[in-house]
Order: sequence, then structure tokens, then C-alpha cells
Amino acid sequence: MSFCFKNRTMGSCGALCVIIVYLAVHVEGQHLNDSARLLSDKLTNYNKMLRPRFNQSKQMDIYLGLDLVSIQEFQEKEERISYTALLYLVWHDETFTWDPTQYGGLQEIDIDANSVWIPHMLNMNAVGSIDRISDDWHKVTVNHEGLVSYWTGNVFSSSCFVDVTYYPWDRQRCDLLFMAANYDASRLTSAPYEDKVSTNYFYESRAWKLINTSAERLNESLVSFVIYLERRPRFVVVNIILPMVLLSFLGVFVFLMPVECGERISYCLTVLLAIAVFLTLVSDTLPRVSDPMSYFSFYLVSVLVISVLETVSTILNLRLYYGDEDDEPGAFWSCFTCMMRCKCRREKQRKHKTKYSSTSREHNSSHSNGWNLRQNGIIFYPPKGTGALDHTMFNAFQNGDVTNKETNINHKVTWKDVSSTVDRFLFVFFSLLLISDTVVFIVYLSRGNEVGT
Repeated sequence: MSFCFKNRTMGSCGALCVIIVYLAVHVEGQHLNDSARLLSDKLTNYNKMLRPRFNQSKQMDIYLGLDLVSIQEFQEKEERISYTALLYLVWHDETFTWDPTQYGGLQEIDIDANSVWIPHMLNMNAVGSIDRISDDWHKVTVNHEGLVSYWTGNVFSSSCFVDVTYYPWDRQRCDLLFMAANYDASRLTSAPYEDKVSTNYFYESRAWKLINTSAERLNESLVSFVIYLERRPRFVVVNIILPMVLLSFLGVFVFLMPVECGERISYCLTVLLAIAVFLTLVSDTLPRVSDPMSYFSFYLVSVLVISVLETVSTILNLRLYYGDEDDEPGAFWSCFTCMMRCKCRREKQRKHKTKYSSTSREHNSSHSNGWNLRQNGIIFYPPKGTGALDHTMFNAFQNGDVTNKETNINHKVTWKDVSSTVDRFLFVFFSLLLISDTVVFIVYLSRGNEVGT
């Protein structure tokens, strides 16, 4: 038993020795001395004022990439976007290469940006002054093949052409332009590292939604990173559009107010001023350009015009209401009033005739000694408690003036009758006008931008 235990122990020790020998042979240590020796060897005769290329007559290529972090602010009025992003550059340094086996297997090293040549990048459509992006305290990473990677981050501010045609369901395209300074295209060229903007660290904005990105090369020196943003319209809908719609429909109810209250004009002017205030608030949030104009501004103007027409119509209708009673309405107003009331009157007469017929059938036996009129085998009796209009119609039937036809009652049209009829007409007209205007606006704006893009 002790022999078996001794054999197991010797076997374990042998396996452990084999692993140690294998690691000692195949693992190369990367010590601090190796990194210091590498920097000393490569930076001794290194000139960071010259492009790191042996043949100085040839072009040098730089590849740019952008990693978007967040949308800080988007000012439509100023046509400016502020965003946090990481700009990374990649190029080949022919003078900074080494054999890893001579430096303890060292594959890459991080050094200060002021120790080697780096291209100074510019934000070409920056708002305000155009300053270089790179700084001396930044770090660069160099591998043994001379591939240099440089990362720099900042809060950039760029100009952006704003298209508010379909505000607040608008989509914006912003071009972020970068290029290397101090070199022309014959010595230094720029190209995008990828065909899109990276979003590895991106977090969504509460006001804008990132829907797409792209990267393109505008010329040999200029690279454009394009971001497509879509506005989140809920805030504008709840705080501007919905109150505006309700306020516009509030003005229509002026035609339902009694004329005797004397508050019609002040009511109309109050609604008109409130719409004008909304128009001013929206104008302050949009860029002051003529092309393109926001359709929402046109909608506000249309609502303002409708409110003005309501005010003018109310004033003119008051003039009709307080017209001279001795001066009878002309043929036009009389015809208009009769025509607008014709449908209601025919409906009322039809109900009266139906009531007469049913009442006569129910009370034929109990009212045999009362008034009666026989028409086509049906006896009609005027119902109890009816007004003068019902008795007039009954008398017309009794005298034989009406046979299965509507009764025409002569009624003198006054200016108050005309005003009341005009109020009904204006209420229906402006209600339909506002509904059509609002529906067309909302449908066109909410779907127009999708069709346009």
C-alpha cells in the first residue's frame, strides 16, 4: 500500500515539473525594462515634426471613426447640435516598428501623444471658433507593426441645417465634418474607418430618437459623419397642439351665447389674443427662415384667420340682431331664414300630423260629439292641451285646405329671427371648417415626413 502511495506522489511531481518547464519555455515575460528600452530605442532619433513615412513624397492615409455617446442639446432656432462623442484615428507609422522577440514579446505600448507625430483634427462645422481636437495629455497606442490608434473625446458643437417642415413630427439630418489640419490632399488624405457611426456607448435622448447613421468621404481631406434624428413629439402635442385645438374650438361657441348677455365681442377677442400668444410661442422655438417653413405655422395662421372671421361675423350678426324693427328684412334674408328653418319646420309638422292621427284613433269613441274631420275615412280630433299651431293645422284640415300635404303657416320674419338663423349657420360652418383644418393638418404632418423620406 505504501508502494502505491509513493508511485502516485512521484507521478504528480513529474506532471508538475513538465508544466513548469513548458511555461518557462513558451511564456515570454513583458517587463518594465523592456518597455523603457523600446521607448528609448524608438524615440531617440524620432522627429515628431515630420510625417512618419520614409518616402516623404507619398501620401499618407488616416482613417477616422466616431463613437456617439449622447445628444446633449439640439437648438432648432440656432440650428446647432451639441453632442458627446469619441473621435478615434488610425494610421501607419513606418518609423515606429519593432520585433517583439527582442523586447520580451511586447506587442503594443501606450505613450503620450506629444511624443510622436499625430494629425491635428478640426471640427469643420463647429459653432464659434474652430480649435484643434487633439491635446498633449492624450495617449496613443502603437503596436509592433507601426499601427497607431488615437482616441479623443469631447463635447462637440456643430451647425446643423434644420428642416421643420413637418414639426413636431420632423426628422433631422446632421453632418458632422472633420478633417486634418496643416496638410493638403497631396500629403495627407482622410477616409472613414467604418461606413457608420458607432454607438457602443450611446444612450438615448429624451427629446430625440437616433434612427440611423452613416459615414462618407466628401473629398480627399474631409470626412462627414451623418446622424439621423427623429423628434419625440409627445411634449409638443400635449403642451402646444392639444391646447391650441381646444382653444380654436372654444371660439366657435360664441354663436351659442345669448345676444342679450353682451359678452360676445370680449369673448371673441379673448380667444383671438390667446391664439396670437400661442403663435408667438411657437415662432420663438423655430428657426427664422423662409425656406422651409413649418406647416404647423401655417396651421396656426389658419386658426388665427378663422378666429378673426368669427369675430367679424359676430359683430355683423349683432348688427342684424339690433336692426330697426320698422325696417322689415329684405327678400334675401327672409328667403334665407325660411330656407334654413324649412327642414326643422317640416320635421315638426310631420310629428304633429302623426300625433293627430294616433290621437284621433285612440279617442274616436270618447269624442264622438266633439270636433271631427273626416279625410279618406280617418276622423281627426285636435288633441287636448295643444297650442295655437296645432289648432291652426286642424282648422286647415277641417276646411279642406290641406289634404295629405304640409301646412304652410305665414309667419312674419324679424331681424331677430334672421340673427338667430345666422348664428346656427355660422356655428355649423365654422365647426366643420375647424374640424377639416385640424384633421388635414394632423394627418398630413404625421404621415408627410414618412412619405418624404
